[in-house]
This record gives sequence, C-alpha cells and structure tokens, in this order.
Amino acid sequence: MIALEQVTKVYSRGRPEEHTALAAVDLTVGAGERLVLMGPSGSGKTTLLTVLGTLLRPTSGRLRLEGRDLTRLPEKALASIRRRTFGFLFQEPHLVRGLRVIENVLLPALPVHEPGDGLRERALSLLGKFGLEKKTLARAETLSPGEAQRAGLARALLLDPQVLIADEPTAHLDTARARELIAFLGSLASEGKTLVIASHDPLVGGAGFVNRVLAMRDGRILEGSSSR
Repeated sequence: MIALEQVTKVYSRGRPEEHTALAAVDLTVGAGERLVLMGPSGSGKTTLLTVLGTLLRPTSGRLRLEGRDLTRLPEKALASIRRRTFGFLFQEPHLVRGLRVIENVLLPALPVHEPGDGLRERALSLLGKFGLEKKTLARAETLSPGEAQRAGLARALLLDPQVLIADEPTAHLDTARARELIAFLGSLASEGKTLVIASHDPLVGGAGFVNRVLAMRDGRILEGSSSR
C-alpha cells in the first residue's frame, strides 16, 4: 500500500548543523498492517512517520501510495490525498484551547466539507466510542491527558482515513490510561485499519494487535526486526 524507497531526509543541508534524520530507508506497509517503530529519541521514528504521511518531503528517494509516486506532487494535490488517506495522532493532542471538544474533533473537516456532510453525527459517534459522550461540550483545556488523547484519536478518525499514523501516543499517559488507549487502537485494527505507530513504550510494542515491530537507530531500520 505505502512504500518508501531509499528515502533520505537531511535537515539544514549544507550548514554546519546538518543532520541526517533518515538514511536510505526502504519500507513497505501493507493494507491492514499494524506496524510499530521502536527506538530511542533521535532514532528517526518521527521523521519517518511525517514523510510516510506526506507531511514532510524527503531530501531524496521516493514515496509511493498504491503504486503512485507522490514524491513530486504539488502541495495542493498532496493535501487532498493526505486528507482522505491519513489520520494523525500525535504525542501532544494539540487540541485548541477555548474550543469545545466537538469543535476540536470537527476541525479536520474545515474548510473542505459542508456542515450537512453528516460529520457532526460521526464526531459524536466517535466521542461516544471513546467514552467522551459527556465531554462533548467541555472546553478542550478541561480534559485530563487521557481524555485529550482520546479526543485527538476521534479527530484523527473523523474523515475515516485508511491509515492511522500515531507518534508516541502513550508518552504522557500513566499505565492504566496507556492500556486504555492501546485497547482503542486494537479495536481499530480489528476493523481493518492500517496502523503505523512510533513508540518507545514496551506496552505498545507488545500489544496483541501488532503484527510487525521494527527497531530504528541513527535514521535506519535495523536488521533483525521482528514480524508476528
């Protein structure tokens, strides 16, 4: 479904602070796969996710989606593909303070979709699925870390993406809340969603829904990474 071919990403190229975050990475993610990237901070996990999700262009190499080369597409076309293909759950939920929870969940629909698209009903359904039906009208800043992350997950799924990309989703959660979020991710896996998750949390790497774990270090995928 998604393929990275010899992808390299260099920050501050040609400057004294030049840094190679990804070094000639090859990776294929199949439809319905549940992949976890594990490694220490600075190993390249986040950069790989942002390239894979078309949020960041590689310095060299190719990104393909269902065989189509996306590498040199103009940003407008890329944004359209991104909107209908990927949902993103970040380490920080990045909810907008002052907005209600339902308003935050609906943000990915703006300005493309009209209010009549049935998206409000979908947003309410997702909030109910994640146990936030009583928080719909609460201000974002009043949520606990676990609630905020679940609201972020609802927002990521609003447009029913094929692929969920999650970057350290349990980083700020205690063990109980982390297990809760992992259970929600597992429910998505059972629905056939493709999941690509970066984490250093062994609870995530050991989750029952995961079918492949890849280790990263110094911008490379290490040999000997495991499949299940």
